[in-house]
Amino acid sequence: MISGLASLMLFTACRSGIKNNDAKENLPEPLQGELSISGAEALFPLMTVLSSEFMKIHPGLNIRVAKGGTGIGLQNLTNGKADLAMVSRELTPDEESRGLWFFPVTKEGILPVVGKNNPFLAGIMEKGVKRNDLKMLYRYETGMTWGHILSVDSKEPVIPLTRADSSGAAVVWGNYLGIPGTELLGVKVKGDEGMIQMLQNEPLSLGYCNAHYAFDFLTRAVREGVEVIPLDINNNGRIDANEKFFENLCAGSPASYMGKFPVHLCREISLVSLGKPTDRNTIEFLRWIYTDGQKSAAENGYKGLGHCIADDYLDLLNHSVFK
Repeated sequence: MISGLASLMLFTACRSGIKNNDAKENLPEPLQGELSISGAEALFPLMTVLSSEFMKIHPGLNIRVAKGGTGIGLQNLTNGKADLAMVSRELTPDEESRGLWFFPVTKEGILPVVGKNNPFLAGIMEKGVKRNDLKMLYRYETGMTWGHILSVDSKEPVIPLTRADSSGAAVVWGNYLGIPGTELLGVKVKGDEGMIQMLQNEPLSLGYCNAHYAFDFLTRAVREGVEVIPLDINNNGRIDANEKFFENLCAGSPASYMGKFPVHLCREISLVSLGKPTDRNTIEFLRWIYTDGQKSAAENGYKGLGHCIADDYLDLLNHSVFK
């Protein structure tokens, strides 16, 4: 993503370990007031945790976090209804022209999912689905059957689900399939929760969602009522041992690090400000994210940014331009 802060980045040597940032020492005066954050559902679960932890340090600060998709977040940011937008996709040319500043927070993947009540679930888990079949399903929608996907004698149709809102998830899913996110065919549903509910209600449906909505945030197990579909990456008609990496959230994260999970299904998720942040609450919250906040991200099943990136952005926020 293109950022207004690129010319100010300090390309420092990578240091070992995350910097120790004692908020009480660095902030002689406690933070007060409100901070509003809106946007991508992919970042919402983590941002609720990070904001809660930061407010414990600064009880006089109220951070409000609302989801609704990247498009809604950017709209609220532009209209002055939010101080920061959660963004999980590349920007449109119009959005790029607004002078936005990006602050990466973590990475998140998109997963194909079905309902637990799908009558073909056993075959799906044994054989998985091929990327080309998914591409045909979301490009043409009609005519695809579960019999075709699983090579069995069945004429039951596959009902594809896609996002109705302006979401980063649809863009990423479309990029993986080679289809623009706005051109994905299927039944339109709103948000990740709407996707999960539709999968539970329609046994023959197939959809996609942000990884942290496919798993229980506390137990790390696959969420009740849904199942993550394994991808038949080598197209051999069965799921091999090295393709089984999403039994739970803990198993999935290392798979993405090691390159087993398709790279096009993962993307960076950022907090975005309209121009250079000037509000002290915003700046200090961002600073905290690049220190103790990175530990919280890892503890909650998200991929950390890595010490070099976190250090670089922390150095940026400590630059005189922010003082």
